[in-house]
Amino acid sequence: MKKNIRWRIGMFPSARQQAVVSEAMVLQPPKGRFFADPFVYMRDQKPYIFFEDYDFNSRKGTISVATYSDGDFRLIGTALNLPYHLSFPYIFEYEGTTYMVPETCGNRSIELWKCTDFPLRWELDMTLMTNISAVDTIIFKHGEYWWLLTNIDRTDGQSHCDELFAFFSDSPRSTQWTPHACNPIVRNPMRARNAGIVVTPGGEVIRCAQYQGFCHYGKGVSLNRIEELTPSTYVETDGEIHYADFLKKRHASMHHWHYQGGHTVFDFAYMD
Repeated sequence: MKKNIRWRIGMFPSARQQAVVSEAMVLQPPKGRFFADPFVYMRDQKPYIFFEDYDFNSRKGTISVATYSDGDFRLIGTALNLPYHLSFPYIFEYEGTTYMVPETCGNRSIELWKCTDFPLRWELDMTLMTNISAVDTIIFKHGEYWWLLTNIDRTDGQSHCDELFAFFSDSPRSTQWTPHACNPIVRNPMRARNAGIVVTPGGEVIRCAQYQGFCHYGKGVSLNRIEELTPSTYVETDGEIHYADFLKKRHASMHHWHYQGGHTVFDFAYMD
């Protein structure tokens, strides 16, 4: 985590699920921190942005929340702060309750957190998987099952970018997840790592993936359509790779993308 490379968050209202980054408003982190991995969650027709808030001094991330209105951001506070590093705060609803699956790789677990007082109070609902080195977990309903997509490092310390694994269950609140028959469903260090997701009202699923450049982590984001997802099959169409070209800076990066309720959020970085 080089201190002269700070991730920032961009956001713009759009009915289109595509990169229009030049129109975005930017949430700038204060000195000594960076903001990354944003997810937008609509509540009472208002967008809330949950994101990784990384502190260079503690070398640990927490989950912070901001709102966005009339082109301006407003920081609300910290939603989750634990003894271990947190990032990638993926949020979904189930049976009228709001849940979060933050990255808790530092605790060697995949944890499900339940919101008790939106947006800043959360409690641990259950641990979905233990003794696992997994990052960037996404849970969503597709067909008759709930699906869990995550990037597991089977070498325990080498890389989380190489392989994508899928599991399914009848409920997202389960400790018994059945592995997909084709695991790992993606074996490609350029496209395996999750970078967000878009699930349309019609059921279309776009899996956003990090594109790793040569000696360059998180160079861009590809928007890949999941064409087929069953317990025994997985078909994904590679989408266009989007870069942070709008910055017109050398070594610019973008490694996360999310869309919900007419709002798009992404992160980007460059050397200060």
